[in-house]
Amino acid sequence: MTGQAVLATCVAPLAGGGRLLSSAQAFLMGCKKYKICYNGDVAYHNYNGVSMRRNVAFTLAEVLITLGIIGIIAALTIPGLIEGYKKKVTVNKLKHSYSVLSNALLQAVQVHGDPTEWDWGNDNSYSSCKRMVDTYVKPYISVIDETSYGNYVVLRIKNGTTFMFVLDGCTNPAICDPITISSIRIIVSSNGLIAGMGDNRRDYSKNDFVLNFYTSNNKLTFFRGGSPRDILINDNATPYSCNKSTEKHKRMNCGALIFYDGWEISKDYPW
Repeated sequence: MTGQAVLATCVAPLAGGGRLLSSAQAFLMGCKKYKICYNGDVAYHNYNGVSMRRNVAFTLAEVLITLGIIGIIAALTIPGLIEGYKKKVTVNKLKHSYSVLSNALLQAVQVHGDPTEWDWGNDNSYSSCKRMVDTYVKPYISVIDETSYGNYVVLRIKNGTTFMFVLDGCTNPAICDPITISSIRIIVSSNGLIAGMGDNRRDYSKNDFVLNFYTSNNKLTFFRGGSPRDILINDNATPYSCNKSTEKHKRMNCGALIFYDGWEISKDYPW
């Protein structure tokens, strides 16, 4: 059989304008036994007169280009997705802590009456704070651990968050006579940090947030809560602005900003 005969047997598969892949092999074995022709992007195998089709795979270059494109897209999108997830976790933990504390204090009001009638004491000592927490807070929270830090009463809840309570007000005898307690201050730490309010390990834009429950009402509020949004971001009256220029352990306005923005971390938030 000649090469021309081999080509002739491949006319049908080549109708779409394909090309012969292995004429030498077909010539040696005979068209009746085995031949391979190529038509478009499909290889035709003809064995004993039976035509079979097989899709041709991508070339190595095409695979590498595709993987490169996927890698670039992943590099551009995955960091943003991770940051978005972390922000949601931060907000959800803060929202949960706020709900736990608000519900506890609401129950205390229902049981003990108006907060203005509570026994706030006349100093900000640890013993006075513990009496307050034991009476008005702890009975209404599921606590897994309790400790102390200076004047703070520290409670830890199931998800690892710590609540650090301290009595606040005009507590300097040289200035205030008599000493007056105006609120119980609560530092919420999602990472369980036990440290002073101004400790430079604190990050008041991610892990730590400050709230107050005042003697004058029965509402839990964030530090500087109720202030206009622009004041929370650029607070000229205090060093606690929630912006990138403020050191992380001083950004105590950030909790109020998240609350103001409807429990969202906005684009101008100093994440």
